[in-house]
Amino acid sequence: MNLYTGSVLHVDLTAGTATAMPLRQDGLREYWGGWGLAARYFQEYSTPGTDPLSPDNPVIIMTGPLCGTLVPLSARFCFMSKSPHTGTVFESNAGVHATGGGIGMGMPMAIGAAIGAAESSSGRKTLGLAGDGGFILNLGELATLVQEECDTMIVLMNDQRYGVIQNIQDASYGGRRCYVELHTPDYAQLCASIKLPHARISDLEELPAVLEGAWGKKGPFLLEIDMRAIGSFKTTFSGPPVNKLDQIPATTKAQ
Repeated sequence: MNLYTGSVLHVDLTAGTATAMPLRQDGLREYWGGWGLAARYFQEYSTPGTDPLSPDNPVIIMTGPLCGTLVPLSARFCFMSKSPHTGTVFESNAGVHATGGGIGMGMPMAIGAAIGAAESSSGRKTLGLAGDGGFILNLGELATLVQEECDTMIVLMNDQRYGVIQNIQDASYGGRRCYVELHTPDYAQLCASIKLPHARISDLEELPAVLEGAWGKKGPFLLEIDMRAIGSFKTTFSGPPVNKLDQIPATTKAQ
């Protein structure tokens, strides 16, 4: 059952130390998955009656057994600690890496960051980077961006396709492409309809001046990069790095 990466990182924020420790192999069948292992380690490091806001309250971040592989949805992780709200153990399941099949979170997360910056009076402007394929999944959030007056610049790289998926198909399936071309909106007209400032560039020489001018403006702004006019990236990106099967102990033959 040794499907994990084989080590656990112990971080002591009070002492300012970080130590890599071997993953305990006993009990992996009984404590299955990220949640199971998180519960086991939380039980080991926590003490009954610990104040949730004290340094003694452990925070466990645990991946699942197939994290880092191409198995769909395997890139999620579990976050476990003692809640200061309820006084009981809580867990949350999360994951933002594309290996897990998730795209389109850039703008919603940028909106959350911008609202947090406004509430904390940090004075920081939020920058969100997005490709048009994932961006269109949460297109309605553009209205939220304007409604909440988020001090945010979204840089949208628009090539009217799922570019990474196309590259994966080229690299893995001999160039046989399926459903990668997209019918995308006219963002100039869309932004005008919701009173969102917008600019489009089709030449990289225009970028510094337009970027500087847009960054200096308060409030939301959509900067669209016409990737079809600019051309392909110098380096083809065909998906994130993943562990090979021979890196997972359970899939290797006994020596």
